[in-house]
Amino acid sequence: MPTDRFVTTITLPWPPSKLSRNGSQADYSGKARSARLYRSDALVCALRDARGVTVGDGPIMLDITFCAPDNRRRDLDNLLAMSKQAIDAVAEVLKVDDYRFEYTLRRGDVSKGGKVVVRV
Repeated sequence: MPTDRFVTTITLPWPPSKLSRNGSQADYSGKARSARLYRSDALVCALRDARGVTVGDGPIMLDITFCAPDNRRRDLDNLLAMSKQAIDAVAEVLKVDDYRFEYTLRRGDVSKGGKVVVRV
């Protein structure tokens, strides 16, 4: 995959475990609070890394690498779901509707604290 297809790299925080679909669904208010905080943290990161970036019409490819904070096994589909608020923040900064996003998902190296690296 040629790297010149991507115009910027956005480094986002690791999503909180409360956003996992595999966890307990009983704490709705805690999950909602975690989602709001994660979105606001991701928005700050996206503004830092992608302010002023413009994208054309049509689909927008996001190459997403999940660098977990530890060696536990995680499903990529659940990681994508946990990162929904961060992806919404990226869409907001790019001033696009997130329905245009297409994804490539991969696991990266373990990183202290974890991170989600999005190439746009």
